[in-house]
Amino acid sequence: MTPEQLATQRELIAFAELRVEAAQRTTARMREDERASLAATSKAVAEELLTGDSMSDIATAAKTAADAVASLAALVNARNAAITEIGSVLADIDNDLVANADAKGAWASKRYGVWAIGTPLSFRERAVRIDWRPAGWPPS
Repeated sequence: MTPEQLATQRELIAFAELRVEAAQRTTARMREDERASLAATSKAVAEELLTGDSMSDIATAAKTAADAVASLAALVNARNAAITEIGSVLADIDNDLVANADAKGAWASKRYGVWAIGTPLSFRERAVRIDWRPAGWPPS
């Protein structure tokens, strides 16, 4: 190999190294441009989510759910009030039976198949139990 050929080979290697370096810089620039574009798109979507009306459907659904829970609470409260009222009526029947010596002890109205039970927390609150059994139960 002659010195001229060696110099040519070195020039070719240096040129190839410059081309690799240029390609790397181009790739890095393209990656940065892609990241910047993706970030700009993400920013626009995020701003729309935060400032746009995307919450309107969620707010509507939340109001619907809150209204449903309020309706459920009203139904439960009405039922509880009715149970308390009928429990008070049955407790009055018990008291009347005991006062007139027609029965002894608690749950005198049990002979009618229904009686009131005071809760351990308060005698103002009443529960109702209906003693219902199908005909022929219990079997003899």
